[in-house]
This record gives sequence, structure tokens and C-alpha cells, in this order.
Amino acid sequence: MTYIEKTLSSKESIQFSFELHWIAWLPLVGWLLLALPTFGITLLMAGYEYLRIKCIEQAVTNRRVIFKRGIISRHTEEMLLNSVETVEIRQSIWGRILG
Repeated sequence: MTYIEKTLSSKESIQFSFELHWIAWLPLVGWLLLALPTFGITLLMAGYEYLRIKCIEQAVTNRRVIFKRGIISRHTEEMLLNSVETVEIRQSIWGRILG
């Protein structure tokens, strides 16, 4: 059971759950490729990167927007849907090119 599923209130349901874009996995691929010439020393960094990505949860429920990240410690951002007034989007050049 995910963090978001655990924190749902009564009569609240998940409307949509978001996965990260494939480009977010590129640092993990880089660490794995670097493990070959370094005889596996960078596998620790690859493991950390994998856990970091897998511990990110994003969802929209019928009442709020939720973003959770963290491996050992947890950082969550939640906003009630009825209080959303402004949305700020930051998108790099690569983000725009890759959609």
C-alpha cells in the first residue's frame, strides 16, 4: 500500500496517479554504465538513484493534489483542490523538446 493510499480520508479516492517521465531514469542509467569501468564502485550510487526515483509518488484525488518524496525521511506537499489558485510550471529546454 502506497503512502497516498494510506493517507486517504473517508470518501476520498485517487483520480489519477502520475509516473515520472522516462528522462528521470537517465541518471540511473548513467551510474550503471559508469559501473562497468569502475568495477562496480558506482553501483551504490545507482542503487541510491533507483530508490530515490521509486520513492516518489504523485497523485490527484477528488479532494487534493499530493506529491511525496523521500527514502528514509519523507517530504510531502499537499494542496486542496478548492484552494488551487495559481499553477507555476518550470520547464527546461530539454523538458520542452522531450515533452
